[in-house]
Amino acid sequence: MKHGPFEGKATVFGLAQRAKSNTRRSRVRAMVVADHSAKALMPKLFANVLPGSVLYTDALRSYHAADRAYVHEFVDHSIKYVEGRVHTNTIENFWSCLKRTLHGTYIAPRAFHLDAYLDEQVFRFNAREDNDAGRFVSVLKNTDGRRVTYKQLTASHPRWRLRPGRAAKSPTHRQ
Repeated sequence: MKHGPFEGKATVFGLAQRAKSNTRRSRVRAMVVADHSAKALMPKLFANVLPGSVLYTDALRSYHAADRAYVHEFVDHSIKYVEGRVHTNTIENFWSCLKRTLHGTYIAPRAFHLDAYLDEQVFRFNAREDNDAGRFVSVLKNTDGRRVTYKQLTASHPRWRLRPGRAAKSPTHRQ
């Protein structure tokens, strides 16, 4: 039987693009990955970051594979957290916001819903300078011409599908 600090936990990979000026805010992307190995992380990194970009990471060994395609600098958190411009504070800020939401709002989220929670928090973080009304309008603008049927929604994950007769046997179901 496997055991350890990562057993039974989902792995989330995040990227932050730092603001280049005071007029633009940092933006993030986050996604669920299989594990924290280079095999799982590098394809996501290559798909989201242009080759030749400057990449600041922590000292996780999996990121060493990025040395060939990026200007890669890292900070070893066992020694220090910041070395000039090399730090991970931007993405750590996002993780803090995400964890507060997961523990405070959703309390016990299921791993199969984690992608949806991540998408929501990425949107909130990237639109953090806007107010609730502005974010609502932004969401509505992006729904024009899109349609999600109940069948598509419930078919997207096997645990979301109801087994035949399950609703009829439910004590909350009224006929």
